[in-house]
Amino acid sequence: KRGLPTKKRLPILTRSGKQRLVAWTFAILYDQEQSIDGLITVGEDITERTHLVQQLKHSQEDLFRAETIAGVGHYNYNFARNSWTSSQGLDQILGIDADYTRDFTGWLNLVIPQDRKAMQQYFQDEVLQQKQPFDRAYRILNRRSDKVRWVHGRGQLVLDDAGQPVRLFGTILDITTVKNTELALRLSEERFRAALEGAQEGLWDWHLETDYVWHSERFATMLGYDHSEVPFHISFWQEHLHPDDREAAFARVQEYLADPLSRIYSSEFRLRHMDGSYRWIVSQGKALLDSAGQPVRFIGFNSDRTAEHELTEQLLQKERQYHEMFDQHSAIKMLINPKDGRILEANHSAAVYYGYSKEELCQKSIMDLNVLNRAEILARMENARERKTNIFEFQHRLKDGQVRDVEVHSSPIHLNDSMVLYSHIRDITEYKEQSRRLTMLSTVVEESPAYIVITDPDGIIEYCNRAFETVTGYSAAEAIGQTPRILKSNKMPIEFYEKMWATLLAGEVYRGEIINKKKNGELYWEEAIISPVRNEQDKIIHFFAIKQDVTDRKKTMQDLQTAHDRAEAANKSKVNFLGSISHEIRTPMNAIIGMTDLALELTSDEQVREYLDTVRLSAKHLLDLINDVLDTARIDSNRQELRLNSMNLIAEVKQVMHMMQVKADQKGLDLQSRLAGLPDVEVNGDARRLKQILINLIGNAIKFTESGFVRLAIRAD
Repeated sequence: KRGLPTKKRLPILTRSGKQRLVAWTFAILYDQEQSIDGLITVGEDITERTHLVQQLKHSQEDLFRAETIAGVGHYNYNFARNSWTSSQGLDQILGIDADYTRDFTGWLNLVIPQDRKAMQQYFQDEVLQQKQPFDRAYRILNRRSDKVRWVHGRGQLVLDDAGQPVRLFGTILDITTVKNTELALRLSEERFRAALEGAQEGLWDWHLETDYVWHSERFATMLGYDHSEVPFHISFWQEHLHPDDREAAFARVQEYLADPLSRIYSSEFRLRHMDGSYRWIVSQGKALLDSAGQPVRFIGFNSDRTAEHELTEQLLQKERQYHEMFDQHSAIKMLINPKDGRILEANHSAAVYYGYSKEELCQKSIMDLNVLNRAEILARMENARERKTNIFEFQHRLKDGQVRDVEVHSSPIHLNDSMVLYSHIRDITEYKEQSRRLTMLSTVVEESPAYIVITDPDGIIEYCNRAFETVTGYSAAEAIGQTPRILKSNKMPIEFYEKMWATLLAGEVYRGEIINKKKNGELYWEEAIISPVRNEQDKIIHFFAIKQDVTDRKKTMQDLQTAHDRAEAANKSKVNFLGSISHEIRTPMNAIIGMTDLALELTSDEQVREYLDTVRLSAKHLLDLINDVLDTARIDSNRQELRLNSMNLIAEVKQVMHMMQVKADQKGLDLQSRLAGLPDVEVNGDARRLKQILINLIGNAIKFTESGFVRLAIRAD
């Protein structure tokens, strides 16, 4: 019921029919749920030993008489007379003769001075007062040899009816040799214990028949116990075994004890620490055999290997973490043999990137991916192995034939006693293209005739190109770290700057012109476009300004304005002049027209009338021309007006053709008109302006035509 081993002595009948007496030991086995799992039974044949015990009983009297030979003497102390008698053997041990005073004081005087007080106290307190048997080892000084001897005194009190001591009868055994041996053994044991403690080993000695287990202090302290807290029984070990290790540990012990001559016992298991945790223990030992070759004692030591196991577990954990980091990392990773370029391991990202399965990749060499030749690749790997260079740019070919630019970081690491290259691969195809574009843009910006300034959100200049240096006179080193206020001319009102910053801080692009001052103090006009630059969080991180020196343009514009103003004034004067002379010309022209009309009324000669009619039309045209000149002047001064009236388009065209016939005849040209489809209706327009346009067109045609005809064709849309 208590779960402790049980011992019984029971006879058995052997196969030969003989009866033997056997000492049986029964022990219960428990499973992980602490349920009974089985019974272990160990039997020891004690037939011969029992016979020996019986023989010893018969020989007790003979053995008692032989005590003198064995260095034992006896005494008999009489309390009433305060005297004691001693055997010859005891006299020899004490070195006294028959004349020695044999009383209590005489006995105390035999005890060496260092032990005398303690022995007197022991005798008074424990023997006399507590009525305990005398049983004490102490040192005496042999009177003959004057040498210290160790003796072991034993005595039994004889009490009277009142319970008072009457006599003390006992023996004194010379144990000097034993004590010297014990001392030597103790010194040896102390040296052994010191060695064990230095080695942090816990010694144990298991008596297999009784299950008594002696153990050293270290045996207990490695499990957090005080030495006195650990019972000297095998059950302590059994109860503290880890449930998962118990069956294997028991089996290992039984396996060894079944054949102890062939090997040394060694086993590893976990024992429960006092704090509830488990410690890894390596136990090693050897069995001591009896004359029959059977194990009777099992001696060994325990070593605490918890730290080693924890270190091993940490290493295993780190290895698992490494594999997880390697295989599941989003970056492309490979392990490469630097001697021949074989891909030893590749992660999932590498398989996805190159288009191969992991198994396919691990059957390839890096030479299958890198477009360089084998010699160049081996040279690069040697540089990586020797840590001369660890970052490379290559071109790698994917399974689908694409060639991509990659950046490879390779470092040598030790793996399974070998050195391999741990390579981290990054696709930089887009990066290189962006770098190329950035270089191009940087060149464009740097070489731009417009000067460019980049500031931080506080307006601190972070970049300026060469054009800035050329225009302002400030070098980049002088400008960077300053604000654009170094160019401030104090010619612009404060409202200008407030409006500019309000526009920029609102996230809008500012466009405007400003007067600034160069390093040498010279003022100049600049045209600026300033744009805020935002990050992904829509926060302004820079201001980007493109500026141009427009001082010359501003001067040209000013000169043009001045010229324009002068032209306006001149044109006004011209209009006034033409208005003045037009009056002087109209008067005689009107007189000519009037006189021609009168002459037409007075003559009937057709030839004359035709000439007069031509004169009349030409005079009228000249009058219109004067009006046109005046109108042109008015157009130049934005004072032109159209006179819209009802007119017949065909009649107006025929009038012009009649007027231009004289010029055509003079050059021998045939003047024609084609007015097909032109409606004979009244239209709203400026007849004078229309005739002026037609006369100019026909006049130019006649002027530049040497022979043939000139035709005016008009159609209606």
